[in-house]
Amino acid sequence: MKNVTELRDNLLDVLKSAEAGEIEMSITKEIANISGKIIKSAAVQLSYNAYMKYDKKKIKFLEGE
Repeated sequence: MKNVTELRDNLLDVLKSAEAGEIEMSITKEIANISGKIIKSAAVQLSYNAYMKYDKKKIKFLEGE
């Protein structure tokens, strides 16, 4: 997955599969856990950029499509 848009789409697919009973809840929880860590790492990068005053520095993962 290349960006946050793809992550969100993948998570929605996981949710649909879980609702349909196609994926075990334990697997769904782990996917959500890992996804949260990916998003947290982007948040840390944003905070670092703000601290270092890198206002214009782009974060490819947050750029979308």
